[in-house]
Amino acid sequence: MQLTGSWSDVYGSTLALYQGGAGGHHWAVAARPEQAREAARVLEALPGKGQTLLLVYDHLTPLTAALRLYTDPLQGRPLTGVVVLDRALARGPAVSVPLRTVEQGDLSFQEGGVLPAWTDALGHSGEQGECAAASVAAQLDLAVRVCAPQDLSATLLTWWQATPHALAPGRAQTRTTLPDPAAL
Repeated sequence: MQLTGSWSDVYGSTLALYQGGAGGHHWAVAARPEQAREAARVLEALPGKGQTLLLVYDHLTPLTAALRLYTDPLQGRPLTGVVVLDRALARGPAVSVPLRTVEQGDLSFQEGGVLPAWTDALGHSGEQGECAAASVAAQLDLAVRVCAPQDLSATLLTWWQATPHALAPGRAQTRTTLPDPAAL
């Protein structure tokens, strides 16, 4: 995939858009700053269709805001799913994040609260553990997978291969039969 743009949001988070071939879906990869370089390297090496947004976040509020923006149908095609870089997990319990105020430059914001449980979008079995970023995705009703940074390529490729184009969010289902002309 080719890097087509990068920018910072109001929270100071870095976002980068990678474009593959025409068609495909819109994906997001959520990474901490220390994981961003490896995630970018993997995305640049992937052959793929569609777009993948790399979201580099320090706090949950910027992650929530970015994911909410890119799931808004008014912004175009919504995200198909989110891969969170953490450790390999198949599901996680609800998470209680202590309420706190974050001071970041000229910006101050509050974050915290209870975030829901989540499960791997492909139903894979494996370790259970807390992952607040995955819970953010679940709270926004997004499909989510959690993997170790070194497994990002395999995780995306597996998900891409398992996702039919006719089932992309926000698209009408493809008709398998023609309507009866007499009924028109």
